[in-house]
Amino acid sequence: MTNEDKKEQVRKVLTLLSVYSGSKLDDIAETRRLRLTDIGLSSLALASVVVELEDRLDRQFDFRAFAGVETVGGLLAAIGLQ
Repeated sequence: MTNEDKKEQVRKVLTLLSVYSGSKLDDIAETRRLRLTDIGLSSLALASVVVELEDRLDRQFDFRAFAGVETVGGLLAAIGLQ
């Protein structure tokens, strides 16, 4: 995956998180540190985000990788984008 592909996938993740949380997430440097609960994303919403990301990124994820995810950066790491 090229650096540009990776950036595009990160943008897709942030856009989707913005939709589900109702928070505008566009500054990746600041966003990585945000806790998912602080942006209004519940564990149920996170599961929905992961399912939708599988479709949007054309990838399959092991849901166990998301069990301890607490931050946006943690989510990006769990899907291999950090």
